[in-house]
Amino acid sequence: MYTHLTHRMYQLALVTYRLSASDEWRGAVRQEFRLIDFEALGFAGTMRQLLASGRSAVDRVIRLAEDANAWREIDNDVVFGQPVPDPDKILCIGLNYREHARESGLEVPSVPIVFAKFRNSLIGPGSAIELPAISQQIDYEGELAVVIGERCKNVPMAETLSVVAGYSILNDVSARDLQLEVSQWTVGKAIDTFAPMGPGIVPAQLVPDPQQLNLITRVNGQVVQRSSTWGALQSSGSAFIGLVKKLLSYVFPTDLSDQQGAGLCFPRGHRSRIGNRNRRTSTRVTSSAF
Repeated sequence: MYTHLTHRMYQLALVTYRLSASDEWRGAVRQEFRLIDFEALGFAGTMRQLLASGRSAVDRVIRLAEDANAWREIDNDVVFGQPVPDPDKILCIGLNYREHARESGLEVPSVPIVFAKFRNSLIGPGSAIELPAISQQIDYEGELAVVIGERCKNVPMAETLSVVAGYSILNDVSARDLQLEVSQWTVGKAIDTFAPMGPGIVPAQLVPDPQQLNLITRVNGQVVQRSSTWGALQSSGSAFIGLVKKLLSYVFPTDLSDQQGAGLCFPRGHRSRIGNRNRRTSTRVTSSAF
């Protein structure tokens, strides 16, 4: 099974790519059908190193890209990987949308549910999701991923969004039968290839309001999930990030996957799951309101 992730929020995004004849992953800025390498912008580091340098470093790279001339067209020789190949942590928030909780037949939690995925789960857009033989209930959930790169600790709640480097898309693939056998969800979540992400990270300064984003997920072209970040249980995404700050001494660098679970039908028992090697899923985020 393959996943195809796109975003139509803004023109500029941070991406990680390689050329088909090379094993070296490189950071770049993408603008629609062209990209420019970090080195051409005067930054010789990786995506993780750029994010760890803080929002001012990201802002500088974006400004330089806007005025640069060393762009190359994206052709079949360019392969995109997950935007951050080596994050330190991938934390996800479960049941944080009323519609998702209602469709799952579960009560809205008084405290958000936090679970983890690991690096082995990450793959890039268009990469194959490997379906494990031990599960017969493979499921999808398109999500907004909140990317934090710099070290932060004891950040005041009102300032938590200031440490966000950018936003991306993540497909939270799950083995529902494994997940629901136990109270801890990780066993059904942190499986190889179960976190397709990308193609890029839209810098936070280009996202005026992360609570006004729409998310659409399709399977074989059919819309199976349509939701908005406005449907979050909390009044602001900063509440989720603030919660994680309480749980961890610091977050560095991390993808906090703010789950967009609206449209989940599996608990009702009639969902056409992605447990078919020929199915394709696609997730798209837009900035306009419904």
